[in-house]
Amino acid sequence: MVARLTLDQVIPVRIQARQPDGVIKQPWNAGYMKAPTRIVSVDDIDFLREMETQDEATIDLTQVRLIRPVGIVAILAAIERRSRLSTAKIVHFLAPSSETVKAYMLHTGMFDVMREFGDFEGLQPEAQILDMPPLHPMVKCAHFTTEYDIEQLVARMQDEFQASLRHYATLAPACQLFLSELATNVVYHAQSNGGYVLAQLRSDPVSRPVVEIAVADCGIGIRESLKENPDHAAIENDGQALQHSITEGVSRLRDPYRGYGFHHITNNIKEPRNRTMTIRSGTSALIMTGGVISLAAPRAIAYNGTLVSVTIPC
Repeated sequence: MVARLTLDQVIPVRIQARQPDGVIKQPWNAGYMKAPTRIVSVDDIDFLREMETQDEATIDLTQVRLIRPVGIVAILAAIERRSRLSTAKIVHFLAPSSETVKAYMLHTGMFDVMREFGDFEGLQPEAQILDMPPLHPMVKCAHFTTEYDIEQLVARMQDEFQASLRHYATLAPACQLFLSELATNVVYHAQSNGGYVLAQLRSDPVSRPVVEIAVADCGIGIRESLKENPDHAAIENDGQALQHSITEGVSRLRDPYRGYGFHHITNNIKEPRNRTMTIRSGTSALIMTGGVISLAAPRAIAYNGTLVSVTIPC
């Protein structure tokens, strides 16, 4: 079933962040960010680069024809980063003109999370349920800040496997591990106000079902995090930092019991070999497919924080 929004074809949404003193400051500049037609990987989120430098911004998703969890959580983390600035913080959000993409975003719970950022004008929650795309949110969009939040998210995922995903029950331990470890890394190391997660099962008539788990934060990034540990102070670039981060025992903390989160994840990516993890932080991205690890070429645009996507064919 697709949830058809009972709104205009393009939804202009104005998010006015609440100021501590209750006073709404007036913007003087505007940043315009036009999204590509597809936001399906960590390479597709460079359009968010203007977020930090403008007092007022517009996120234009009108031309988006396909967006996946990695794009949803990246947008949420970018808006949060903006909400932490000291200047006026207004985001104009133009939703996709595609009814299917709008329905997907509504179905994932993205708009509910966006309401956390401030006074959210222009979008009504009412929707008429028609046909739904072939996907199942295992964990809807959520903002987490504590270990307790993570425990609740993992429990929610377990409930989904038991209630409606029994055919894929053998994947439950790996999916719960990925969700738990990725979110825990954010809480302990990102130095942000938590992070954002979306996990879904996607299927279509021509390919096998795929689980996608995406986690994003707007923190200090992996390189800066690891350099807080004197043992890793010599790290020269983001690519080196990403390679170090998946090494057993490597952490920003000098603690023999730390530094195993990404290591546990990589062990579960290696077998079976059709699983993939992509990490983007700073100007670099690391891709791991099965046991093969590669670094993408350095990018001109840095991603502030860390963005991770895991795909698991069923």
